[in-house]
Amino acid sequence: MIFVRLLLLGLGASIATAWSSRVVDSRQYYPGDPSEGGPVTPQTCLEASFTSPRWGIYNPTLVTVNGSSGGSQGDIRFLTINFATDVSAACIARNIELDPKGPDALDIWHDCDIPNLKFQFNLTSFDMRLRGSWFCNNTTDGFNFTAQGVWEQPLIQGCLDDWQAPRGEETLCIMGNSQVWGTLTTPVQIQPQLPIRPYTPSELPERCVDRSWDPQWRVYQLVYRNYSSVSMVNNTRETQELTFELTNISNEKRSQCRITSLGNFTSADGSTPWVSCQASDPDEKLSVMLAVQSGIMGVRQDWNCLDGVEGIEPSHYSGTGFMPLSLTCGASTNQTASALRGRVSRPNGSSTFQCTMPATNFTGYEASQLPVMPHTPYTKSCTIGSITNTSSLIVRGYDIRTVTIVRPTKSKTIFGSFDLYNPGSLDTYGLQGLQIQDDGRWHDCTLAPTESGEQQPLPWQLYHCEYRFSPDHRNIAFKLNWACDDRDPLHPILFTATATSTLHTQECFEWRTEQGVISSCRLPEFSMLVESLSWSPLFSPMERGPTLPWV
Repeated sequence: MIFVRLLLLGLGASIATAWSSRVVDSRQYYPGDPSEGGPVTPQTCLEASFTSPRWGIYNPTLVTVNGSSGGSQGDIRFLTINFATDVSAACIARNIELDPKGPDALDIWHDCDIPNLKFQFNLTSFDMRLRGSWFCNNTTDGFNFTAQGVWEQPLIQGCLDDWQAPRGEETLCIMGNSQVWGTLTTPVQIQPQLPIRPYTPSELPERCVDRSWDPQWRVYQLVYRNYSSVSMVNNTRETQELTFELTNISNEKRSQCRITSLGNFTSADGSTPWVSCQASDPDEKLSVMLAVQSGIMGVRQDWNCLDGVEGIEPSHYSGTGFMPLSLTCGASTNQTASALRGRVSRPNGSSTFQCTMPATNFTGYEASQLPVMPHTPYTKSCTIGSITNTSSLIVRGYDIRTVTIVRPTKSKTIFGSFDLYNPGSLDTYGLQGLQIQDDGRWHDCTLAPTESGEQQPLPWQLYHCEYRFSPDHRNIAFKLNWACDDRDPLHPILFTATATSTLHTQECFEWRTEQGVISSCRLPEFSMLVESLSWSPLFSPMERGPTLPWV
């Protein structure tokens, strides 16, 4: 047995021994957190449970009996509070084996004085585990959360021996207050991660090598141009151009960047690739990630420092930074920054505009410190919204066209064009030219090819899509799969929803052509009831969608 013995370090004349389940009002150390404070509501409980499920640990003490002679019996006790629910508890275990051995050691749990909260302690590894469940309101309709966390290597503030105790030699050790961060097992299996934002020093170091560990940039004269037009065959042709100047604060070098033909800025899977700049210095490595609709621009750059200690400090550095786009767009098409974000479609004809942004400073990460970032929104959480607010899908712009050909052979083709809005993930899935079979069976969603013959991909947010369309066109259903990773980028959650609706009387038009008859049936906006919603781990990080540094 490994036993830690420390001298008494500034202990007061008395040791608090009042243990109860009342809210803790006297704490040796108050960690503090933005999520704390204010009344607990179902909404704040949900936010805290999905974002930072954790318990505060206060006034923890450890008592060992005959530890100097190999004894491993004793007591463990502490007060705890669940930050999501603001419910506190006393956790006390007396005369227990502090150093359990064997394969069943991790199965030994001790009860706290409230239901569904247990703990265990191991003296050899010197850690404590908490496992608990809680509701975010007092009804059976609330969400039940279960989490487990480990308090590793508690800090011992001091120990006091009592050789005259009834059980023998007792050693009382006072440990510092702390927190136990939980990994959720229900309702989703994730290890929530708080945003890892770059550090901005209050004062800039004098040397380039020191500034390079927390790189900063200043961007000037940023201009974004979008050229979009619709040809006679109704194909949209779109090109973009981006120019700006950039000062690297680390080495104080100013660079120029120009990128044309920015169709590569967004892939079919929604990802945002890094595009190399046509920089003024051909030896310079400078690339840009642009997600206009998400309001984010990233810069990745390599640079050298000449003021380091040769042979000890590196001279080559690489960093990545992200900044929000505060675009002001020209009035040629009356575009605004908000109109650029989340736009589903544009009117026919030319859509050319130019946007600028004032000079802006932003901080980034040195290459080795760059964290894994989410691909779905953090502030308006895709994860929380998908679980709590996916009760319906909203259908907009519903238009079903049936093309009946009578010559030379009779045939019928049905196409649907509409947008599905998901209130949970806040995504809009544009299904334009959905090929429909009206046999009342489930079919994979397939979009019609463009007039140039190119196959249209499904919206990148959809991992899978199926539809069911009744022969009388009065019932429609969808099965959709989408993923969220904003609370745990390493462990995304895949959601599956089935939504159905009975269609009301439709407004239909019909016209004849040389080959046959075309009919178009439309409906105003309507809702589809989500009959089932489930989720499961995706098992690998998302490889689609824009990189969103916790926005």
